[in-house]
Amino acid sequence: MNYGTDSSQNYIYKISKNGKTKIRLDKGFNPVVYKNLLYYIKVKEVADNSGITYDIPVGIYKMNLDGSNITGIFDFDSNQQISKMAITNEKIYYEGYDYKGSKNFWKSMNVDGSNTNNLNFAKFNRIVGSDQQKSSQNMIVSANKGVLYKSNKTGGKKIKLVSFKNGRILDFTVLGDYIMVKGYKKEYSSQFKGNLDKAYVYLIKTNGKDQTKVVSWWLGE
Repeated sequence: MNYGTDSSQNYIYKISKNGKTKIRLDKGFNPVVYKNLLYYIKVKEVADNSGITYDIPVGIYKMNLDGSNITGIFDFDSNQQISKMAITNEKIYYEGYDYKGSKNFWKSMNVDGSNTNNLNFAKFNRIVGSDQQKSSQNMIVSANKGVLYKSNKTGGKKIKLVSFKNGRILDFTVLGDYIMVKGYKKEYSSQFKGNLDKAYVYLIKTNGKDQTKVVSWWLGE
């Protein structure tokens, strides 16, 4: 599973491991596979006064892995911008920004959308992990200066998995024996006659082998 974008819009795709088959499932981002269901932040397209369209998050939804049976779990307040979601131990954790209160927030709830609770930043990061470091089973996956590493939880040498030279890692997700990583790096564009940021999504085995490029695009396309 992966999410793609055409600069202002977000989509959830189901992509084969070799990157050859892509099926668009819905508009949204931050897909999480949990107990054979796909959870994600659903978005809808809106337009500003000048007619420019963009996406806003509307809630947390789930579906079957084939894209069927799309079901809403929790609807967001229109004054809130949601940026991140994770699921662990039957709990959904998400963070965002409240425009009305002008503050960040961190919350948890049951996977059925009930029992919403407020969290502080420290507790949220301790459970979910930061954007640059995530734990899974017996390893830690971390990003630093455009390079993705893995290491044992007990310590030891970091192993480099993939590098975005002169770029940055935007997001990564550990999915069983695979890691999906999204980032960008500087490359020469013959169309625009200069070095531009090009985004890539790679699927990598957690042992560092079998790296597959799933999709790539010029940022802003």
